[in-house]
Amino acid sequence: MNNYIKKGLCIALTAGLSWSLGSSLADAKMTSFKDVPSQYWGYTAIQWGVQEQIIQGYPDQTFHPAQKVNQQEYLTMLLRAYHPSGDWSAPYLQYASNMGWRGVPSSSGSKDTLTRGQAAIYMANAVGKNYSETDSIRYLLDQNLVTGKTSATVEGFHRNDPVTRAEAVTMIQRLHQKAEKLQSIPVAEQQYTSGQAGESTDAGTNRTSRYTNPDHHFSVSLPESWSGKYEAVPVKRNQTWAVDFVDKQAKEWGGVVFTVAIWPAKQWQSQQEEVKEQVPVQKLGEYKDQVYLLFTPTDVQYDPSDSEQTKQYNQMSNQVAGISKTFQIVK
Repeated sequence: MNNYIKKGLCIALTAGLSWSLGSSLADAKMTSFKDVPSQYWGYTAIQWGVQEQIIQGYPDQTFHPAQKVNQQEYLTMLLRAYHPSGDWSAPYLQYASNMGWRGVPSSSGSKDTLTRGQAAIYMANAVGKNYSETDSIRYLLDQNLVTGKTSATVEGFHRNDPVTRAEAVTMIQRLHQKAEKLQSIPVAEQQYTSGQAGESTDAGTNRTSRYTNPDHHFSVSLPESWSGKYEAVPVKRNQTWAVDFVDKQAKEWGGVVFTVAIWPAKQWQSQQEEVKEQVPVQKLGEYKDQVYLLFTPTDVQYDPSDSEQTKQYNQMSNQVAGISKTFQIVK
């Protein structure tokens, strides 16, 4: 993978460490893993997970970030984030079962690989929601608790893909930063309507303003509610241009809501599969020999302890899917 992916995306998508990482990891000794360099997209989440004793590395100083996890392993990690004591999986699985969570396996049950859809159900259960798999994904996307692999949609979430160790600890970190405690779920399955939590997910409702970048030949429509709240920051990383759309109120914490990157078409063609495995990315369009890509952050980019900042950032983040549909080439 080239330097842009290793370094540029790391800077663009994880520019602001989360508040918990900023306080806990800054004072803690970092654990070095031979297969998790500091530029790796999930580096900060892995460090957090190790420091919080949620997950461990291997005796040979490796972490195996791409190794798949099963249901028992994921639930154990999730519950350790809130109850960091006890033996391997059985007590944790019993706790989840007592909370009424869906699809909790027995400690002696199948060790099948966990899918992203199953992980979404567990995350929704953890905040007290008894949703179907599809509704769980919709809810988590709306609440910015997860990101899609190719787009912030149910389809782009890729529910049937396996969950890796790096993805698991990243999901759990995001949940832990937004939910103070685990909750039980109601017996009856609930129905979720996208946006019912009070956050608009459509960028194109009635009033919008057009952002145009003549230097890089593209434009997008932004909700009128973004007026005065964002900055479009052009950045050049190893000869490749990108524009970070930053929530000004959360800038101290990174504040990147999304990034439009302009790549050489040949570079994208040769590396797209590798990139898609590492970070959420969506192809927006092409112009001449360039490809326009939309990236969304993999780490929290605001201060979760600030309710107003959290609300504004989440409102903006929830509108990115709609914004992506308004992309146009400017010739």
